Amino acid sequence: MKNHSRRLHAPLCGIFVPNSLNAARCAAVIWPKSPTKRNAHLAESIFQTRSRYYTQFMRNSAPVENQVEYSFELNAHNKALLEQIKNAKRRSEAMRRYTGSFAETLVALQKERRLSNKQLADRSLVGEKTIQRLRNDEEYPTSVQTVLALCVGLKLSLPEAEMFPGKTDFKLNSMKGEGYVYQCVLGACAENSIYEINEMLKENGITPLGSDPDLQ
Repeated sequence: MKNHSRRLHAPLCGIFVPNSLNAARCAAVIWPKSPTKRNAHLAESIFQTRSRYYTQFMRNSAPVENQVEYSFELNAHNKALLEQIKNAKRRSEAMRRYTGSFAETLVALQKERRLSNKQLADRSLVGEKTIQRLRNDEEYPTSVQTVLALCVGLKLSLPEAEMFPGKTDFKLNSMKGEGYVYQCVLGACAENSIYEINEMLKENGITPLGSDPDLQ
C-alpha cells in the first residue's frame, strides 16, 4: 500500500490568487516522465490557470469611477490632445482675460503657470534678461524665433500659441517655407520640447528658436 501511494505521489504546481479556494485543485499537475512533455504540460497548465483566474479577478474587480476606455492607444500625442480637450472650458475662459499687450500677456501666462524667468529661460532658450526686458518694456525689440520659443517654453495650446504672437507686429506667412514651418511649430508647443523642435528645424535648414545662440 505504501509503495502504491508513493507511485501516485505527484508535486503540486499552480498560480494562486487571493480568495481563490479552488486554485490548488485546478492548478495541480501530474508530471509526465518525459522532461520535454513535462515542461510543455507545465507551461500549458500555468498559462491556463493564470488566464482563468485573471479573467475571474477582472470580472469581480470593482470598476474605476469615471474611467473611460478608448479604442485607440493613449500615447503621448493623444494624451496631450485629450488634456487640452478636458481643460478647454477653463483655458477658453482664461484667454478672455488676455486682453492686454504682449508684455502684460507674458506676465499673465507666466503667473498662471507659476514659471519664474529662470524656469522659462531654461524651457525656451530665451535669455533670462531678455525675458525680463520683454515683461517690462513693450517697445523692446524681439524676433519671431524668440516669440515662438516663448510659446514652446510656456507649453501653449494651439489657440493660445496663435493668440500670443498675434500681440506682436510679426505675421507668419504660410505661403513661404519658413513661415509655414513656424506655423506648424505652433501646433506642437504643448507637446514638444524646445530641444526637439530646434533639432528638427536645424536638420531642415530652418533658423532655430530662442535668443541664446550658445544654447541653440
